[in-house]
Amino acid sequence: MTGLGYKYPEDLSSMTANEVGYLRDAYFQHNQQFLLQDKDLGLVIDKLPLNIQHVPFIMVLFPGAKFILSIRHPVDVCLSCFHQDFHLNNAMRYFTDLRGCFLRYRDVMGLFERYRQELDLNVHTVCYEDLVSDLEHTAGDLFRFLEYLPREDFTRFYDANKNKVVKTPSNSQVVRPLYDSSCGKWRQYASQVEKFIPIVRPFVEQYGYSV
Repeated sequence: MTGLGYKYPEDLSSMTANEVGYLRDAYFQHNQQFLLQDKDLGLVIDKLPLNIQHVPFIMVLFPGAKFILSIRHPVDVCLSCFHQDFHLNNAMRYFTDLRGCFLRYRDVMGLFERYRQELDLNVHTVCYEDLVSDLEHTAGDLFRFLEYLPREDFTRFYDANKNKVVKTPSNSQVVRPLYDSSCGKWRQYASQVEKFIPIVRPFVEQYGYSV
């Protein structure tokens, strides 16, 4: 957008249809390097979590986009971000201390909930705790939302990942079957996180969790 002379996000509604089409094409051209060239891919899932901040931009480029909101107990999310050895950059600098993790969760999820109230979003929510306790049913609901027919062996995703190079913080987890030992893990650190819980309590309640 800045290359076209616009300010982001102030000028989202000022672009012409041709300019929106140009940016949409640029998105696909960039992502072409990550796709399997010999496969006919009818579905693309962009998994970058912090794209949640750019929902209005996504809606301008892709008005028919479907959003998968993956939730987990907010305190577990904050603690997990603190435990990760992220490459330090502008986006990850918030996760260098516990309070920063909780404040960032509040700000990002608060922004998404505002988007959800003000924009006509097509959202399907996946609960992490449900996923690890009943993968087949929880994933089945998601596949129906996406109108996607999965492979019969999708529950053995870890077999397919063993021969892949996975460049995400979950690289050691996606090569093993699902496990539930991380559900409620924050309780092991209750004395360290309890003073920060009020920061995210509204989301704990909204998403059906407790502390």
